[in-house]
Amino acid sequence: MNARQGAATSVHVASPPEFHAVTGRSFAAGTPTKSSQKSDDRLTTARLWQVRADPA
Repeated sequence: MNARQGAATSVHVASPPEFHAVTGRSFAAGTPTKSSQKSDDRLTTARLWQVRADPA
C-alpha cells in the first residue's frame, strides 16, 4: 500500500458534507464500520491516555 492508497479513506470521509457531523466512527474502504472491542474498552482507553500524557 502506498501513501495515496493509505490516505484514500481519510480523504474520502473528510471531504463530503454528509460526513461533517460524523464523529467517533471507524471507517474501512470509505464506509463506516464497527471498531474493535478493545477500542470500546474504557479501561484500555484510559490507560492509553495515561501513557500518552506521561511517556516517561
